[in-house]
Amino acid sequence: MSKLHLDHIEFYITNVCNLSCDNCRSFNNYKFSGHYKFDAEATQAWADKLDIADIAIIGGEPAYHPDLASWIVGLRKCWPNATLKLISNGTKLSLVKNLHKLLADNNCKLNISTHGYHLRPQIAEEIFSAFGACEVLPIESSKLFGVVNSVYFRTKLGVIIDLQNGNSLQEICFVDNQFNLHNSDAEKAHSTCAIRECHHMIDYKIYKCSIVGLLPSFLKQQKQTTDHLLPYHGIDVESVTQDVLDQLALSIPHCKICPEANSYKPITSVLKKMHRV
Repeated sequence: MSKLHLDHIEFYITNVCNLSCDNCRSFNNYKFSGHYKFDAEATQAWADKLDIADIAIIGGEPAYHPDLASWIVGLRKCWPNATLKLISNGTKLSLVKNLHKLLADNNCKLNISTHGYHLRPQIAEEIFSAFGACEVLPIESSKLFGVVNSVYFRTKLGVIIDLQNGNSLQEICFVDNQFNLHNSDAEKAHSTCAIRECHHMIDYKIYKCSIVGLLPSFLKQQKQTTDHLLPYHGIDVESVTQDVLDQLALSIPHCKICPEANSYKPITSVLKKMHRV
């Protein structure tokens, strides 16, 4: 029996982040706690059913997950032919023990999104500390927002580092600091949304995006009501079909909580005072 197929999925593993960035799509600019535990049995159940071309490990900041290694090793074991990448803000790579060997052994790329020009010196130091001297690869012609968006490095162990100019974010669902939501035309909001294809695996259920996947738990941590939210049930491994997966590309009624015209602005990011949690 052939497997179901999904081009891309983002395994969201932690709410913890050391940056506070305006319009964070995972609400990590607020106090938002909690890690997601790697479950080998649950992961294998998905792998038995689902072929994935491209897998990302994200947060929050994954470097703060105390068992990041299990996620990297476990996902590679279950999807040996997928492109696997770790998404990081690059400021705390030193938290991950033996990161260089871990990525090399599991054929896992590192994507670093630079959340502010002021963080570049710290990111450079972290890269050198974790990987040593790296080879700079030829700059590719692909562009985003009219500029070259990435510079690629290759480490001595062959790990590819994609250093991205992630210096802008789109608006998200909150209208104000009281967590009031937009009431947009869902189709218009979806058509301008940059994360409409960034489907998330959160606690072993697939969600259309981080907003619908994380908003209920975030509001509960903020002691805010969730009564006004449209119910959304993530896709579990027992009920998944190819048709259900294909529907992820379409707009949903929940898209109305995001703005119709998703404008972008430079990221305003501040380093938080952190301890490992």
